[in-house]
Amino acid sequence: MIGSISQARLETDIEALGVRSGDTILLRASPKRIGTVEGGGEAIIEAFLKVLGTNGTLVSLAYTDFTIRQPDPKTAFHRYAKSYAGAVPNRLLCRDDSFRSAHPTNSVVAVGMHARQITEGHDEKSPAYEPIRRLIDLDAKFLLVGCVKDSPGFTTTHLAEFDNGLHKLVIFPKLSKTYFRTSDGALELFRRPDLGLCSNSYVKLYSRYVLNECIETGYIGNAYSLIGRGRSLYDCDVDALKENPRITICGNPTCLTCNARRWDNIHKLPFFLMRRLIRGQKNESA
Repeated sequence: MIGSISQARLETDIEALGVRSGDTILLRASPKRIGTVEGGGEAIIEAFLKVLGTNGTLVSLAYTDFTIRQPDPKTAFHRYAKSYAGAVPNRLLCRDDSFRSAHPTNSVVAVGMHARQITEGHDEKSPAYEPIRRLIDLDAKFLLVGCVKDSPGFTTTHLAEFDNGLHKLVIFPKLSKTYFRTSDGALELFRRPDLGLCSNSYVKLYSRYVLNECIETGYIGNAYSLIGRGRSLYDCDVDALKENPRITICGNPTCLTCNARRWDNIHKLPFFLMRRLIRGQKNESA
């Protein structure tokens, strides 16, 4: 384990993993797994930006809740709404030089040369994962830093699901809704039609990435990390989903998405509801 980590050390690790000046990268990270960094979370952001240089672009998922039931200005999506996707996107959102797309649930935030190109026009009328396609077209690299196990897979898989029509397997997707602020400050209801499937199952795809030589591994600080080019990862995902559309079923009997919200697994719904009922009764009697 590494002790206190300097920004210079992070820059060395980032370069060793395969990030180069001028790259466009999508970063998903767990800063606590990196370790104790001199300068805190801001030093992590600055380390990536330093390696990327003035011609590079740093992007992160800035996803927000899609279970908001009431039109409350405090919880409605807006430019500075907090993301549940972690410290990295929330730090980027606070920067004056960042751009955020306007999709009410699946926005992305970006800093750098292609930031506007990646985020512009991605709003409530757009497919949720369209920025991932733009990143692939830019030959972006996708990074997982310290979240390889607890938040598995690359977001390319969600785009591959959409392109293969698998989002249509989700039962009544528009039951998921939220509110967002329009440019004039009004609140509007958003019902998302293209929900992604369960991402916990994406651990199954790692072996395919290895066999197809899509990824490299290494460490940034103490954090085990993966990196791959978006195009190669996406192509691998598409092939895997065509071969077996059910590969994204995670197998966890308590998973809501896999056991109660997929048409091709609807036979599991009675058992799922029974388990929920029994668990609720046990909690009441405890």
